[in-house]
Amino acid sequence: MPALACRTRRCQLQLQLVGAGRGRERRVGVFAHRLRAHHARRTVDDGPGISPEDRDKLFVPHFSTKKRGSGLGLAIVSRIVQEHQGVIRVEDNRPHGVRFVVELPA
Repeated sequence: MPALACRTRRCQLQLQLVGAGRGRERRVGVFAHRLRAHHARRTVDDGPGISPEDRDKLFVPHFSTKKRGSGLGLAIVSRIVQEHQGVIRVEDNRPHGVRFVVELPA
């Protein structure tokens, strides 16, 4: 994939993750750092979190916990991460909220 296309896709990935975390009275933070062989990006929020039942379905197209959600945002994120040979994890953000960790090759 050409460098410009890669940057565009990675930007789209970040925007989708931030959009997934938006909601009422919720703060979203984005943190990036480079490790030895990859770049890691964490997107965290301080919302109510994600129920254990919903975690397995988060990246399935058309699954949404939002009333007006299309369920495509995190499916798109997952596809972009896979296209870049990366991984994505969902973790609890203690004491409340959720953390998405994306690791992409450097």
